[in-house]
Amino acid sequence: MLDIAPEQGLVFEDSPSGIRCAVGAGILTIGIASTHNPLVLAAGAFNVDPDFTDEQVWNLLRGS
Repeated sequence: MLDIAPEQGLVFEDSPSGIRCAVGAGILTIGIASTHNPLVLAAGAFNVDPDFTDEQVWNLLRGS
């Protein structure tokens, strides 16, 4: 629907199955550990952060 390549996307996901799907599709995936253990989400995610207020999330979006 967005007409972009997977490499152009960014996924924020809080479930292991969602992370597996996004990574399998070739999309850069950030795990948000709001409901799951960060170690569970780390399997495949580019990075895992506790929530959307984490500075690492904002640095990534800013390109820092």
